[in-house]
Amino acid sequence: MSRETSAGVATVTQLCSAFGISRAAYYAAKKPRPAAKVVALRKAPTHTSSEVALEAIREVLKAELRLPRSRGHRGYAVSAFKRQSDSVSFGLL
Repeated sequence: MSRETSAGVATVTQLCSAFGISRAAYYAAKKPRPAAKVVALRKAPTHTSSEVALEAIREVLKAELRLPRSRGHRGYAVSAFKRQSDSVSFGLL
């Protein structure tokens, strides 16, 4: 901050009263600050690989197959599909 004005050089007291700060704050602001340490954050990937997606699908299917089978239960359709596809392998399990 420059103290020079069109009317001449302003005193510290005039600057402090004009901006509503104390003289201690003015002098503290003039001290050099240590440089902040900047840490680069690793950017998370926006997409996932097909291997990760397939593994998550396998985990969900295994969890569904462990549930009790009954009509009206959400695991029923999975167990019915499993019975129908015993001879066909989709490579998911």
